[in-house]
Amino acid sequence: MKPEIPEVEEEGEGIGASRPHRNPQFSNYDNVQVEIPENKKAQRYPISLTALEILKSYSSLTKPLCNSTEIKEVTKLKNPTLRGRRLSTQEVIRIAGEQYLYSAEKIEHKQFDRAKSLLMVCDFESSPVGNPVQRLVLYFTDALWEILERETGVKSQNPTITQENEDEESISIGFHPAAMVFFQVVPFVKVLQFTAIQAMLDAMASSTRIHLIDLKVRTGMHWTVLMQSLAARLDHPVELLKITMVGNSRTRMEEAGNRLLGFAQTLKLPFVFNLVVVSDMGKEIREKLPMEDGEWVAVYAPIVLSSMLVKPHYLENLVKVISSLRPDIMVITEVEGKHNSPSFVKRFTEVLFYNGAYCDSLDAFFDSDDVNRLVIERVCMGTGIRSMVGREGGERKIRHVGVDVWKLFLKRLGFEEVELSQDALYQASLIVKNHRHADSCTLEMNGKALTVGWKGTPLHSVSAWRCL
Repeated sequence: MKPEIPEVEEEGEGIGASRPHRNPQFSNYDNVQVEIPENKKAQRYPISLTALEILKSYSSLTKPLCNSTEIKEVTKLKNPTLRGRRLSTQEVIRIAGEQYLYSAEKIEHKQFDRAKSLLMVCDFESSPVGNPVQRLVLYFTDALWEILERETGVKSQNPTITQENEDEESISIGFHPAAMVFFQVVPFVKVLQFTAIQAMLDAMASSTRIHLIDLKVRTGMHWTVLMQSLAARLDHPVELLKITMVGNSRTRMEEAGNRLLGFAQTLKLPFVFNLVVVSDMGKEIREKLPMEDGEWVAVYAPIVLSSMLVKPHYLENLVKVISSLRPDIMVITEVEGKHNSPSFVKRFTEVLFYNGAYCDSLDAFFDSDDVNRLVIERVCMGTGIRSMVGREGGERKIRHVGVDVWKLFLKRLGFEEVELSQDALYQASLIVKNHRHADSCTLEMNGKALTVGWKGTPLHSVSAWRCL
């Protein structure tokens, strides 16, 4: 029986600790016990209780949006305030929801003329450089206009700013300047990467022949931390570190490999870089991977599995290929969202919650007119919302499911989840504390997986696995 990608969740288990190898990038933390709270499902969206009530009863929203005094007050202001105070994340979601949920209802019931009038109001009130409400409305309105255009041929009078372009690929792999600034300013990606690297360092322990298989084409610079740690070993010196990058861009992978080769030479670390070019990650790649006997093997899949949800048979095939390699550890990072429901309303609701929190976090870390924030929101948030809300079937290429769904899927394919060590959890906590707004960036345990969120809303997850 083939494992499916289910819509349900399962309860996680507790956390534990092991302490083999440390990352020299951080301070000494002997005897440190990290307290990261368990994620309680009843508190999954603690910031969105008011928004949830609106979304549950959205069909009763009969008041024309243009008559809402509260919405007028907020959307006319450049600074995100309401009656003289800063908007909370809850209010961002609630007020933005009031802007376009009525439009979404009309579209779902194919009342396109009424939807058009409402979306024109939303167009007028939205702005890419405004407060979080205006920006959130912009991207959701754009997605709803796409549905309206597809169904009726009617287009928005405002030119869209969220069309996919060449920036999308360079941002996703970390080459774009805006992506580099985002990495430095916002802690989310850094927490995921450093936690994943520490999980691999813990698992490899005293291994001397190490093979890392990276399933995402990026700059490769995330591996430099691990390389420094291995080069600093006093016991069990590394005989060979081999990194194999799998992807569809030979040029990008060669650039990353050259950078890592040069870095390995400065460390005097025995190093080999391989690249495996595939047109589609889901196709058979087993024979292309340069495997050798006696290697300790790790597989790193950052936001890879969810990219294949649109082709579930390819996803299943890839995981089976990974299983056939018998890796000592597989670390996956994913978007922590339920954005794959066949129900338009349910999917719309989840995408609203998620992006409302993300938009609020970017508002905290960047100025409203910051060009880097504008690029990140336009390319990542705008493209994602348009795909998840504005499209159906095979055209809905961007999909996400939560870590509980991945647990069910991977367990059915013969993987067992392993605990993240106290070292890994401490590094995650330290990274958050070294950034602004540390009190708003939340770390929680979902069983053995770590989730990273904003004011209680989970945004990303990292988990470690091994073959049974």
